[in-house]
Amino acid sequence: MQHLLALLARAEEAGFGQVYVAPFDVTLDPHDAVQPDVLLVTTARLAIITEAEVAGAPDLVAEVLSPSIISRDLGVKLRTYARFGVRFYWIVDPDAQSVQTFSLENSAYAEGTVLKAGDRLGCPLFPGVELDVGNLFR
Repeated sequence: MQHLLALLARAEEAGFGQVYVAPFDVTLDPHDAVQPDVLLVTTARLAIITEAEVAGAPDLVAEVLSPSIISRDLGVKLRTYARFGVRFYWIVDPDAQSVQTFSLENSAYAEGTVLKAGDRLGCPLFPGVELDVGNLFR
């Protein structure tokens, strides 16, 4: 998780947005609130951030899998994030040492390639800021 935060901190330092780490509430609507492991809100959308929460969909959410919540992250959360317009969703799997990326297209996620050591992790939200996936798990 430390290296994932370092990657997103570089994006934040470059002025692409602000990063928040759990526990930090995200209220998607009056009936749906979540606490993603890590999230980024782009600079253009910083108005959705209050002292207490993100009031709306972040631009990027990353969840770190653990055996007890794997079905929730790949099921309920995936559908919820898509429904509310989270543009990019990353699932970091420490056991497989991989990152599954999803990007929102027409209100549903298009599944990206599963990235492993040697692959570069980055996002169109912060061009030029990347990290070798293998470094996430060192």
